[in-house]
Amino acid sequence: MELCDLSAVEISRRVHSREVSASEVLESALERIAAVDGRPGSLDPGEITPQEKARVHAFITHTEQRSRQQAQALDRALAAGEDPGALAGG
Repeated sequence: MELCDLSAVEISRRVHSREVSASEVLESALERIAAVDGRPGSLDPGEITPQEKARVHAFITHTEQRSRQQAQALDRALAAGEDPGALAGG
C-alpha cells in the first residue's frame, strides 16, 4: 500500500510521529497523479489521444513547487518540536 492510499488520519499520525515525512507523503501523491491523471486542464484541450481518454482528468492546476515548499516547512516544524496542528500532514 502506498502512502497516498492511507486515510488522512493515518497519514497525519505517521507524519506527527515522524514515521514518515510530509515530503514523502507528497511524493507518493505526486507519483500517483503522474500515473493516473491526464494532461492539465485547458479551455482549449486540442486533440485528445486514446491514452489521455483512458486517464482521469482531476486537476486543472498542479502546484508541485508550492506543495513541496509546504511539505518541507511542515517537516522543519516537526523537527523543531513545534505542533503544526492535527491536520498537518493529512
